[in-house]
Parts: sequence; C-alpha cells; structure tokens
Amino acid sequence: MIGHLVVHPDYQGQGLGKFLLREIQKCLPHNRAWLTTCVQIQRNYNLYRKEGFTTFKTEEIGPGLTRVFMEK
Repeated sequence: MIGHLVVHPDYQGQGLGKFLLREIQKCLPHNRAWLTTCVQIQRNYNLYRKEGFTTFKTEEIGPGLTRVFMEK
C-alpha cells in the first residue's frame, strides 16, 4: 500500500508524477487501483482523470473542499 505520492514542487510539471503513477500501477497484481484527492487540487485531479481514473464517490470534508474517491 502506498499512503502518499508527492513530487517536490521544484520538480513538478516535468512528468515525474505521471511516471511514478504508471510504474506503481505496473506492480499491481490485480491491475486495479484506488486513490483519493480533492477536486480543488486541479493539477492532481486532472492528472488522475487523464490517466483513466474515474470518480466513484465524493465527500464534503470542509467548506469548499470535496474529497473524491477514484478507481481504475
């Protein structure tokens, strides 16, 4: 299980997050993956959508904050 996947801000926007996400998925024996993020963190949310993840549940976690549960 991976708790958090974070790319240091100095290295964001260079494709490292996409690379890491794809490499992690290669190691999954069942070819399925689940994750959570906030809709308001557009960069992450858009990356996951582009990589084929779809939302199966949403949850309001605070004023203006929506957690999304995604799967692929």
